[in-house]
Amino acid sequence: MLLEEFDMEEYIKMERRDSYEDGKCQYRIHVIHTMYQKNIPAESCINMLDEDADFVNHIYQLCKLHPDWNDSNLFDAVESN
Repeated sequence: MLLEEFDMEEYIKMERRDSYEDGKCQYRIHVIHTMYQKNIPAESCINMLDEDADFVNHIYQLCKLHPDWNDSNLFDAVESN
C-alpha cells in the first residue's frame, strides 16, 4: 500500500531542493566563519553581507565556544538546532 503512494519524481525534487538549501547554508556559514577568523566584528559582518543578525551572532558564538571547529562542524551544529 505504501509503495503505491510513493512518487519517485517528487522525492527527487525534494532531495534536490534540500541539497541546494544545504549547500547555500554551508556557503553562508563558510563566509561568516571566514569573517570571524579575520576578526571582523559581527555587526560589520551583518552589514556587509546583509545577513540575518541572529544567524551571524549564532555562528560567531559557536566560533567563540569552539575555536577548533571547521565549517562542517558549524554546519552540523546549526542543522541540529
